[in-house]
Amino acid sequence: MKIKLFTAILFFYTSQVFGQSGIVKCMGINHNKWDSCVGSIAIDGTAYVGDFKNGQRDGIGSYTYFKSKKVEKGLFKSNKYIGKIK
Repeated sequence: MKIKLFTAILFFYTSQVFGQSGIVKCMGINHNKWDSCVGSIAIDGTAYVGDFKNGQRDGIGSYTYFKSKKVEKGLFKSNKYIGKIK
């Protein structure tokens, strides 16, 4: 139940952000096809909000692990967390 609620809030929040800015929102349900846009996904107990390039987490974003409540915020490259932005 908590994961479904978090996912709903996540998508609501991102839609509010996109509506108020010039950011290109990722379109479609297949995130593997997203390119040069900002979106959010929730898969297998994790959630990511941020930049996508060529279907991968690439750019500035936030990755959350639900069970451990660990959050990685910063730079991502080819689906890997690089580190915090200084």
